[in-house]
Amino acid sequence: MLRSISVFLAALFSLGGCTPSDPTPRDLRVRIDSISRRVEDLRGEKFRNPVQGRYLHRSDLLRIYDSVSFEEPDPADSAWDRMLWTLGFVDSLGALDGAADSVDQASIQAFYSRGVLWVLDEVRDSGTELDVTIAHELTHALQDQRWDLAKMYREHRGLDGRLSLQYLLEGEARLVETMYSRHLTDSLKILCLFPQLPLESFRDTLRNSDGLDPEMVTLPTYHPYEQGARALAVRRSQGGWARVDDWFRVVPPTSCFLHPDSFCQMHQAVDPSALAISPKGWRLL
Repeated sequence: MLRSISVFLAALFSLGGCTPSDPTPRDLRVRIDSISRRVEDLRGEKFRNPVQGRYLHRSDLLRIYDSVSFEEPDPADSAWDRMLWTLGFVDSLGALDGAADSVDQASIQAFYSRGVLWVLDEVRDSGTELDVTIAHELTHALQDQRWDLAKMYREHRGLDGRLSLQYLLEGEARLVETMYSRHLTDSLKILCLFPQLPLESFRDTLRNSDGLDPEMVTLPTYHPYEQGARALAVRRSQGGWARVDDWFRVVPPTSCFLHPDSFCQMHQAVDPSALAISPKGWRLL
């Protein structure tokens, strides 16, 4: 994946071969089992159930992606989508499926949903890069089995709730993926890989590579991966994975991810009175 412009994804562990109840291709079964054991070791958690695997052709990507994704309707989602389109975000997975610069579709190698790891057939023989992507997606599978991603989506609505969830889910997957690819477990060494970066650095990176613009697009698309990983790396350095688990039990506001070195105020009282009278054409979400 773009390193995953997808929507919160992952996979799992099993030792046996292919059975009638598990139509996972044999080579993919072996790959999933091998990588999932390393993910278990890195995360310090065991998979509860085997994650199945499937290959798919890129021409089937949108159809399958839409059929297995789970969405919880939230006015904040449509408001966010409209803002991204207004700012120039290219392709919300399918809306521009014929566009050459479709960032989402062109970059996806694998994604996880509902107990299944989907891998693009065209990259099935790829090496390290695909393994790292699978490790990322397997982390999402572990999240799903431990915390129930569908339930988390239902319980976290609104712009801040959904974006906080993005920082948490993608941040952990990025953190484990990095530990996997760098063969690292030392908290301080890992933390050094995720320095505190201003949003401008993401804007400039995209601009220099002729990528998405303007910078607001980087907030939901790129920032949760790197900054989310940094915030969770900070917590892990302070108290191990148990500290990270606390945030899965009670997801904090986005301020805790944006300022992970500061005191995290879990519940901030916001006075909405200033929004009581909205300008014409605006409505309160």
